[in-house]
Amino acid sequence: MEKAMERRLLVIDTEEFDRNMMGRIFGSTYSMAYAACIEDAGKVMQEFKPGVVYFEVRCTDTGQFTAVADAMATYCPQSSLIVAVLDNSREFERFIRSREVFYYMLRPFNLKELWDAVESGFKAAEKKMTQ
Repeated sequence: MEKAMERRLLVIDTEEFDRNMMGRIFGSTYSMAYAACIEDAGKVMQEFKPGVVYFEVRCTDTGQFTAVADAMATYCPQSSLIVAVLDNSREFERFIRSREVFYYMLRPFNLKELWDAVESGFKAAEKKMTQ
């Protein structure tokens, strides 16, 4: 039987305050890494190998999303991607949902929804690893 994955959470968010809040919420339960920009995210994924990637999209830019998805496909294809957006448009939501996104959240959201999404994301990533 294969050993369970170490539960590693990568938070990609340009806002330092929000990255710190994620650390306070999840830091005692999961191993954490942070990226303040898309360019740093791929570098972090190379070394950290997250099970779940939480990506806070501050503007509906398909290029940013595509860069994160491409880095995940290269460095951590088994990982679950959770996307949270501040501004939502039907076109952007349709674009995101047509990709391999585990969970799509609209801000504001409650802590239970976030916690459940992250925990379910780890379960899905672990299942992918054993298939």
